[in-house]
Amino acid sequence: MRLAGLLGGSGWAAAWTDPSAGSSSISAGTLSLGELVTLGNRASLQGPSSFLTRPLAQPLGQTGSTIYLSFLVRPVAGVSGVNAWGGFNLGPSAGGNSLFVGKGGAYLQYALETAGGTGIATSRTTAVEGQTALLVVRILFGAGADTIDLWVNPPSGASAPPVPDATKTDLDLGTADQVAINTGDNLVVDLDELRIGPTYVSVTPQTCYANCDQSTQPPALNIADFICFLSKFAGADPYANCDASTTPPTLNVADFICFQSAFAAGCP
Repeated sequence: MRLAGLLGGSGWAAAWTDPSAGSSSISAGTLSLGELVTLGNRASLQGPSSFLTRPLAQPLGQTGSTIYLSFLVRPVAGVSGVNAWGGFNLGPSAGGNSLFVGKGGAYLQYALETAGGTGIATSRTTAVEGQTALLVVRILFGAGADTIDLWVNPPSGASAPPVPDATKTDLDLGTADQVAINTGDNLVVDLDELRIGPTYVSVTPQTCYANCDQSTQPPALNIADFICFLSKFAGADPYANCDASTTPPTLNVADFICFQSAFAAGCP
């Protein structure tokens, strides 16, 4: 099923449109990462390029306001292409500078940039084929240039980590009333769980971490969750980094102890 023309979700003024006439589709199954609440299916964008837009029901950009946005991204193929890029744009539909968040063409890391490849602020996290990443952005709208922060794979929960992974302060978005998802130079990428909200927790809703298999039949926590965790650990799934360590190897015995503690604590 093609993404263009679909009306799902809330907060939109109209359906997705595809001015690029690129190759995009809805693929079965959601992307997932850690405790982030996910559901439904995902968008898949294929090369050589795709560019889909959708207008927001409520424009953003009032001076002094703050918004958060987040999405999941998984490069599938072509990430090492010379100018391979893919991610999310936010900006004015009438023209002007837009914000790009994702993997740009001039670098391998997840980053912020002014759409088109200028004013690049990179994180330290490299986009890797087959690995899902959560990108969370905070925009503080100013009278001139806005302050834009990026976190890569932060924990879900009530507040953002105190230090962002990248910050950009050279872009004035003005009135942002349109988003876009896009890819180029034959990068194949999956995108999912696009959220825009007034707080960090509104764009990183949290599940019960110990319910690894997301079962709904009581008891929700059982031996199947340990089997699920072992499988994710063996597959180097970021979910298995229970203690959110950043020092290699990030997956180690401490994660088993962390998961056991989370299981013992139960679900709300």
